[in-house]
Amino acid sequence: MSTKISRRLLLTGGALGAAGLALHHLGARAAAREVATRTPRDARVEALVALSCDTSGAPHVERAAFLEAGAVTGTLPVTHAEADALLAALDAADFGAFQRSGLRLAGRSFRFIKDDRDDGATVLHAVRPGEFVTVRAIAATPVTPVRVVIVTSGAGMAHGRAVDALARFARLTRDAHTFA
Repeated sequence: MSTKISRRLLLTGGALGAAGLALHHLGARAAAREVATRTPRDARVEALVALSCDTSGAPHVERAAFLEAGAVTGTLPVTHAEADALLAALDAADFGAFQRSGLRLAGRSFRFIKDDRDDGATVLHAVRPGEFVTVRAIAATPVTPVRVVIVTSGAGMAHGRAVDALARFARLTRDAHTFA
């Protein structure tokens, strides 16, 4: 599939297109058919999971949440209070509260490790025993209203693959807007 067609598929298919594109690049046609029967909300999580797979097919993203236009969606149950605190810290670029008392997500406390800048986006990393979490700010566009994506990796998963999958997901959503 050519890059131009891939980007158009992502653009016209929205979140479902993102999942299909990610799965196509991995050669998982059966999984793509399975994703096509799900809701777009689940398809974005599946796209992140598919993008995180290693050569053996093992996924390295366990759960994901999307913070967008006042809503929290995905498979990670982030509360609105946690989302508001996270968005306020990202808007102010002040992570001192996270450094002092940890990052709270889905009712659990994570020890804040560091914040990065990657491809112009703020990326936060935190950990708790047996689980890593990565938070990436994504600029909202007309194509994707998502402001923040959060992914978790469990014990035995490669956190670096989850971070890479999140970066590729952000590029796919950005490119869908750029090449509209």
